[in-house]
Amino acid sequence: MTPHPRANDNVYLKSLSLPPLVVGADAWGRPDKPQPVLVSIKWYNPLPATDSLAGTLNYSTIAKDITSALEARRGGFSSAQSLIEFILYVAVEKGWKGVALGIEVDLPKAILEAGEGLKVGRGYDLQGHGGMDVEMEGGLQAPFGKEELYPRARIGDVRVLCVIGINPHERLAKQTVRVDLEVEEDLAIGSRDGIASHWRGLVKHAVEVVEASSYQTVEALANELATVLLAKWPARWMKISVEKPSALPFVTASGAEVSRFKN
Repeated sequence: MTPHPRANDNVYLKSLSLPPLVVGADAWGRPDKPQPVLVSIKWYNPLPATDSLAGTLNYSTIAKDITSALEARRGGFSSAQSLIEFILYVAVEKGWKGVALGIEVDLPKAILEAGEGLKVGRGYDLQGHGGMDVEMEGGLQAPFGKEELYPRARIGDVRVLCVIGINPHERLAKQTVRVDLEVEEDLAIGSRDGIASHWRGLVKHAVEVVEASSYQTVEALANELATVLLAKWPARWMKISVEKPSALPFVTASGAEVSRFKN
């Protein structure tokens, strides 16, 4: 019996390395400096049970369509979101069709304090072909109606020194904690590019909160970070993890993770 194809079937392309591009400001705040860019794609559509490419989308086609369009464009982008929208335009223009599309842009060198850089992703419903004209950067028009999911970003491996711990010796000196931030933007109160122009400010704010803290538990620190950052930045939701790499000698790291919605 052949299983029924599921809506979350997908063909994916992981970490397609693009030529260095201007994608917003670089880690030093310079708006015209190319930086490394990786793109990951998930094309959602019920996949066929037959051993052929009929009814699916060849991942080499995905890669070629994106790289060819970028070569023809020969220009930078104001933000990761602008690059995501350009790839969406390519998908529609090239007739990828399908049920939905997930696009993630990875800027590994975009933020000085983040060892894993910045990743911005967004999902799109490709079924809403309502004829809506959505203006793209550079005057391009995407001739389709789309239902957009909220963009989500991840800033990984922010290392900060602070006093933390319940043991007496932990109160005597600062130790390194690792902070990971995942943010779901609130476009209703943000700019066209969400909070894309404020990522460095968000990270700086997080670092300041951690450096000034003196909690006994990582649970309390993670909760404080979520409360303070959600109050200031245009986000619907945040997930924040705080790790102590040095807490236990035979464990890589121990930590706590909290998820909070803005009230």
